[in-house]
Amino acid sequence: MRALVLEQFNGPFVKKDVPTPTIAPHEALVRVRNVGVCGTDVKIRANRMGLGVIPLIMGHEIAGEVAEVGREVRGFVPGDRVVVNFYIT
Repeated sequence: MRALVLEQFNGPFVKKDVPTPTIAPHEALVRVRNVGVCGTDVKIRANRMGLGVIPLIMGHEIAGEVAEVGREVRGFVPGDRVVVNFYIT
């Protein structure tokens, strides 16, 4: 899959091909179509959150469509449009 990766704090985002995540039986994989940038993202990029984890694929305010569901997932099927609320997850 393609992603914008932060490889160094305060540096540019680098467009890269990264492995598609594998999902567990109770998870769903979402194909991101839109992502918002918020104050937290700005702080993480500037390393003001103390995460110290690089490389990093950022973005937690996303909307997209379900690409795949695990065998235990109910209520979602591939193709469903979704918005992810990170406060709930």
